[in-house]
Amino acid sequence: MNIRTRKFVGMIILIIALTIYVLVAMRLAASFERGNIFVEIGLYFVLGFAWIFPARYLLGWMQRE
Repeated sequence: MNIRTRKFVGMIILIIALTIYVLVAMRLAASFERGNIFVEIGLYFVLGFAWIFPARYLLGWMQRE
């Protein structure tokens, strides 16, 4: 597979995966009780950065020769 095709496939996978991740993260955040603001901030912080780790491998695959 050439790099142009790999980038196209990778972007489609990334868009679909991020859409699913956002929906799951919203559902998870809505299930928590709104008692402590620090817990809520920590939850959003973790959920906001958690998608970077799997996306890193996909982007690496897209750039490989």
